[in-house]
Amino acid sequence: MLDVALEYRTTIVRMTELQVNSHGLCQWELTEREWKIATQLCDILQASHLLTLWGKDTPGLTDVIPAMDIIDEQLAMSALNSTLNPTICVAVNLGKRTINCYYNKSDDSSAYRIAMILDPQNKLQYFRDHSWPETWIQEAQFLV
Repeated sequence: MLDVALEYRTTIVRMTELQVNSHGLCQWELTEREWKIATQLCDILQASHLLTLWGKDTPGLTDVIPAMDIIDEQLAMSALNSTLNPTICVAVNLGKRTINCYYNKSDDSSAYRIAMILDPQNKLQYFRDHSWPETWIQEAQFLV
């Protein structure tokens, strides 16, 4: 929805400017700073949105860990971006904390590990390619 608002920004601005006295839409007009924040937020949310679309038809247990890795990586890069508005930085750090919480919960579930190892596309190589600790990989292998 945010991407649609940004796409139609000119129309939205024109509409709110014209409604100064009649419908009270002027009070909802965004400032230039708010439009910039909306743009930054939209850019950050784009990766999550694409992942949601990617797995919507045939989501599988083996899609969860790679999706969380992609989101985590994108949030980590955004957290280092010094050009982001401080409000966006706070949101990024909260998002990173949340994804790490879910990531830690996946460690407690042997189902994720077993599914990843049994998936012919992943096996143990996925964990090695993403620098997971060898002890964790051995423990996952033991479960299977």
